Amino acid sequence: WAEQPLAKQMGYTAGHFSFNSEGGRCEECKGEGTITVEMQFMADLVLECESCHGKRFKADTLEVKFQDKNIYDVLEMTVNQAVEFFTEHGQKKIVKRMREYGIEPVLPGYCGMVPHNAKEKLGLNVADPGFWCSYHRPAFLQPEDERFEEISALYYRELTKLYGKTGFYAIDPFHEGGSTQGVNLDAAGKAIMKAMKKTNPDAVWVAQAWQDNPRTPMIEHLEAGDLLVLDLHSECRPQWGDPASEWCRKGGYGQHGWVYCMLLNFGGNIGLHGKMDALIDGFYDAKADVHAGRTLRGVGMTPEGIENNPVMYELVMELPWREHRFTRDEWLKGYVYARYGVEDEALQQVWDLLGNGIYNSPKEKIQQGTHESVFCARPGLDVYQVSSWSEMKEYYNPQ
Repeated sequence: WAEQPLAKQMGYTAGHFSFNSEGGRCEECKGEGTITVEMQFMADLVLECESCHGKRFKADTLEVKFQDKNIYDVLEMTVNQAVEFFTEHGQKKIVKRMREYGIEPVLPGYCGMVPHNAKEKLGLNVADPGFWCSYHRPAFLQPEDERFEEISALYYRELTKLYGKTGFYAIDPFHEGGSTQGVNLDAAGKAIMKAMKKTNPDAVWVAQAWQDNPRTPMIEHLEAGDLLVLDLHSECRPQWGDPASEWCRKGGYGQHGWVYCMLLNFGGNIGLHGKMDALIDGFYDAKADVHAGRTLRGVGMTPEGIENNPVMYELVMELPWREHRFTRDEWLKGYVYARYGVEDEALQQVWDLLGNGIYNSPKEKIQQGTHESVFCARPGLDVYQVSSWSEMKEYYNPQ
């Protein structure tokens, strides 16, 4: 509400729309909407505030509206109503605009997740995928359970009500270390695919290749063309079959199509970073590979944060348009001219320095994104990085 034109005109901040803060709330009832009259020997009397008539806010605060609703209207909504309201004016709007531009959205598909206490509460046959960073993962509904079809159909029905059908559904069971103990992965893959195809027979399952996922037994017997794998970190830890990669999959993704993706950013961290040579060479190595080149379907961007390092996004998106391998220096020369509209020696020297330094982390380095700011780390005497998984190393001369 603070972003609405009237709010800006009146100088209202976000605090004006909180009944816990002075400014926009009714000061007569302190944002409670009621006045409590203490009664001796009887229960206290709770009366509607005569100043705001129970609406908690001042009249001028309630004049500010978003999609014809003021802050009181929204606070009175049920959870389901609020979800529908904000979805209607947020995600639905984005999906609608994507389709107007001819972009097919990838919607979340059903991957077998149910609450971790579904066995006790609903009597479902589930497997326990364990924990992720000390958080209990949702349980996995076994494909043999007779209600798998019913629950997956319910999920897709509600999803379709909100966003309509799509040609692509993102489905990632057991992502990032989930235990598969006791799960028939072949049957699980087929059940997940069957549920998706029931919603749209032409839909494609989109899976992220990260660590052990997608598990080979889960996808090896699925039909070619029904699954598209995002090789999530192609510039650093490719899984398409590069023998030099620590995450190499012998045989890649079998009969399934895959996308060469640049991850680049982890956790939305802000800073300069790139692997230009590794990105370029990795793409053409994959194209030249007898198996990976046959199933390669394109390039993608899979960052955890955007609006940083635009030069790297320019580079990865240009790869499919260049038939033959090229060098970083060749590309940067064209990039500088395209960006600035002039051939300037000083600009070229700057970008040569960047391209040879911070934007060219060596292929063998597995650092997860940009260098982390030590100001974000826990206090210590030998602080070097923030997250334990960063694997940050100096690879360029900062002087």
